[in-house]
Amino acid sequence: MFTQRDEQPSASGLDARTVERRLRRRAEAIERDELEAAFSALDARRELTTAERERLERLADDIVDGILAPPEAALERAADRDDETARAVAELFDLDAPSN
Repeated sequence: MFTQRDEQPSASGLDARTVERRLRRRAEAIERDELEAAFSALDARRELTTAERERLERLADDIVDGILAPPEAALERAADRDDETARAVAELFDLDAPSN
């Protein structure tokens, strides 16, 4: 038996796995852009060592992973059964557009 919720497509048209992939891609793109800007600014003062660059990259990865952990966990729990969670995350992070 279909409920009214089952008959309606999600507002975003995205499933939880798609939203999770888009969220990760968006965060990684921001991370890359911010690291490039930081490296450029720091290199203007003095050239960073390989160890310093690697440490900054790990720091950025850890920050992104920490921020994404709660929404990704919610999306994993919601996969195949909860369009509302996917819709909410997509809206919060503006992930409806395919280019995101």
